[in-house]
Amino acid sequence: MSRGELTFDALVELIGRDAADRLSAERGFHGIYIPHRPGPNSPLVVTVGRGAADVLARAYGGETLRVPIGPGKRARIRTLRAQKLTVAAIAQACGCTKRHVYEVLAEAEPAPEIPPLLDLMTRA
Repeated sequence: MSRGELTFDALVELIGRDAADRLSAERGFHGIYIPHRPGPNSPLVVTVGRGAADVLARAYGGETLRVPIGPGKRARIRTLRAQKLTVAAIAQACGCTKRHVYEVLAEAEPAPEIPPLLDLMTRA
């Protein structure tokens, strides 16, 4: 992994889940330039907020970061496919390649999360 690439989990650890989800939804699978000192109108600040942008600037300032795709974008791809959209239409709507859409659709769907209360009830 080059310095300009990281996993979604590493991104979450660096800037928090909310900011990572927003960045993934906006720029996932594409690059975004990380300025050394992002201004208030920087696409990075607009997307993730000042605090997260400053953290990314300290870690990756001056580089183009390839933004990993988080589970939210994968879920959106699956949802759009369930709505009978074509692979090309899904790629365009999600801002990724058709190849990536095929990869996501080939993955096993994640198991649904059991709400904590329901989980406790089923254990009894």
